[in-house]
Amino acid sequence: PDPDHPDRPRDIDTEPGDFHHRPPARAPAPDALPTSQRTQESPPMTDHNAQSPVLAALTAAFGADVLPGDASPKYLQDWSGCAGGQPLAILRPRSTDELSRMLAICHAHGQAMVPQGGLTGLVGGAVPAGGEVVVSLERMNRIERIDVDSGTVIVEAGAILQTVQ
Repeated sequence: PDPDHPDRPRDIDTEPGDFHHRPPARAPAPDALPTSQRTQESPPMTDHNAQSPVLAALTAAFGADVLPGDASPKYLQDWSGCAGGQPLAILRPRSTDELSRMLAICHAHGQAMVPQGGLTGLVGGAVPAGGEVVVSLERMNRIERIDVDSGTVIVEAGAILQTVQ
């Protein structure tokens, strides 16, 4: 148990004060399961994704901005080293309006999504397990306002800290 919170288990596998977190346990990608363990909720990832209703709706609305799930391996892991499964598609909105419309389409189809920022996380939270739509915020990277007097900055969700600094 966590010494500060005895009712909670410790989530680190090192000595107190050392904050190297264990990667979370991840369910295997649906196509990694033996056929006998697959359920209707976890179909194998195959080329039938091209006929997926959510993929068709996203492509109709955003065209070439909807990348296939195998477009780049950079969307499959973060700094945690957790290996990810194949996403259905990769979305890269340019604005909050585009993001909102993309999310509305996914929600209407009950499609799971995995948001990605700079992929610098160490716990695998931005890594797709397989079959989700990856929503990369990398294009939403503008610095909107710097207020020197108050020491504040307003940036879009995909702004990289090194660039902001």
